Amino acid sequence: MKKIIPKIKVWFSTEDSEGFFGEGKCRLLREIKLSGSLSAAAEKLNISYRKAWGDLKKAEQGFGVKLIETTRGGQGGGRTLITEEGEKLLEKYTEFKSEVKGNTNPNLCLNLNPSPNPCLNLCLNLNPSPNPCLNLCLNQNPSPNPCPNLCLNQNPSPNPCPNPNLSINPNQTPSASSNPTIPSNLNLNKTKDMKKKINHEQLSVYQKSIAFVASLNNVINSKQHPFAVYDQIHRASESIVMNLVQANSMPLSDSRLNRLDYSLGSTFECAACIDILKIWELISDDHQKSLKTQLQTICKMLIGLKKNVHKAPQVNEQENEYGSTNNNVFFHHEKMQVYMKSIEYICLLKSIFQLQQMSYNNFRSLDKYSVSIILNIAEGNGRYSFLDHRRFLSIAMTATLKSSASLDLIVAKNIISNISVEKEKQCLKEIYSMLFKLDEYWGRMKDERKERLGEENLD
Repeated sequence: MKKIIPKIKVWFSTEDSEGFFGEGKCRLLREIKLSGSLSAAAEKLNISYRKAWGDLKKAEQGFGVKLIETTRGGQGGGRTLITEEGEKLLEKYTEFKSEVKGNTNPNLCLNLNPSPNPCLNLCLNLNPSPNPCLNLCLNQNPSPNPCPNLCLNQNPSPNPCPNPNLSINPNQTPSASSNPTIPSNLNLNKTKDMKKKINHEQLSVYQKSIAFVASLNNVINSKQHPFAVYDQIHRASESIVMNLVQANSMPLSDSRLNRLDYSLGSTFECAACIDILKIWELISDDHQKSLKTQLQTICKMLIGLKKNVHKAPQVNEQENEYGSTNNNVFFHHEKMQVYMKSIEYICLLKSIFQLQQMSYNNFRSLDKYSVSIILNIAEGNGRYSFLDHRRFLSIAMTATLKSSASLDLIVAKNIISNISVEKEKQCLKEIYSMLFKLDEYWGRMKDERKERLGEENLD
């Protein structure tokens, strides 16, 4: 039998903030210390600036101290530095983690057959104590001495098991004094706190999101068509609802803001999917307009929630101004040249698919990557941070390159005949060129704003 080695992760939580500090935020602080830049640290760890900033704020609220200090841009540009408290936290956290891991007995004995004494001894010492230990027995078969005592002592005491309710002895006759009991004053019918958590059904935007999913389900039937857009629109429509519910249950405004961002991004994905469905003539003009009208309303309400997320406990779902008065344009990304060119590319693919009477198995990769291009353009345009803009553009550029390669592959395999794909490949070259220029633009905007305002207001 292979040797089983126990592993431990250490993180800190409070009653209202789960996991406000752990190894991930520790790595972020280390990268800031090395680079003197929050944005550089975020890029190194492949996370958005908004998430990095939110994680640090969450940690500062949990510990009640400032962990970083920022300076605004000047000749040398803005900088982010670790405070003295942040330095101490890095040092103490590293020491604490090493001590916990060092006190873990690496000898894990897991015996599935009868044994005189098969047990696992884990020593966890969070505070000085003459004998702080945890004896945990993993014995799945009868044994003369299965180490029945489970004792966890985190406070100084000469007796490692000072609380009889923490001692479990299967050979002892159950009694009120030897077994953990539920406090008599615990009222399981109290729902005051739960109402604070399960109140998403009172949100108008939640009800409208559910109504959109119902409308979508009535319009399309995924069993009739294999196209990638079906899976994507079902995933994205459910993501609107699920992220909204999660945002509503979160105690910290920054965490709610991130989830509302995800929900909003999914509305843009759904809007792009509806355009693709219309290209393939899988929905009518009326259905396209009706579904996008519902999405636009949801989008406006989500933006309203985002703008008022720091004003809890008040909830403002008032529709924010968004979109155009033109009935044919519902979302900002629809006016982008690169988006319109991507729509043109899908129209060209449709012609190849229909004229060549291709099987979907041969068309699958072209379909998948074309959908990826247009969805990432739509969602990326709706994001707020520079890193998010560039991240989605990067995904769209990769999908564009893979689309071009997929065209070469179907030609090489003689899947299509008597037809040239030059028009489609030229269209992809134009799409890639536009995406590349957009990426350069957001890179310049990021550098200029960093220079002007410093890193504190970079996002």
